[in-house]
Parts: sequence; C-alpha cells; structure tokens
Amino acid sequence: GDLSGEEMSFTNRLMIGGRKFIEAIFMPAFLRRNMSEEERQKYFETVTKDIAEGGKIFGSKIVKTYPLTQFEEAIAESRKIASDGKIVL
Repeated sequence: GDLSGEEMSFTNRLMIGGRKFIEAIFMPAFLRRNMSEEERQKYFETVTKDIAEGGKIFGSKIVKTYPLTQFEEAIAESRKIASDGKIVL
C-alpha cells in the first residue's frame, strides 16, 4: 500500500501484453454508480456511528501532533512511524 513508502514496480511488457493493469478509483463517483442512495446512507450511518463511538473499525490512531510551523519535523516523523498511526498538523 501507499503507507509502505516503497515505489511501485512493474514491467512495461506485462502491461502492454494485457496481463496487468493499474486502476485508480475515485470513491464518491464509484459509490454513486454502484449503490443506491439508500445503500450509501446505510453505510454512511455505520461509519459515522463507529467514529462517534471511538472508531473501533474506522478510526485512526493519532500518535503525535505538531503545530503547522513544524511541518518539516512532522513529515520526517511520519516517515519513521507511518505504520504506527497518524501525524496531525
């Protein structure tokens, strides 16, 4: 995933030969095309309820907070501990 900090690696031949592809998904548009308004509302309520109750499923662990003036330190720290939780500016 993106948090690993590792570059993506693939050979052009696999993509040209049709055996591999890269696809990006813009979630709001995907959900509008693939779910009814009622389904989206149901899932939205599930997510917001979980976050309101402490985020057991969808929450984020915040490991450190920095003022905006220390953004360079925050970026350096986030590279060291990305898998531990979020850094908040």
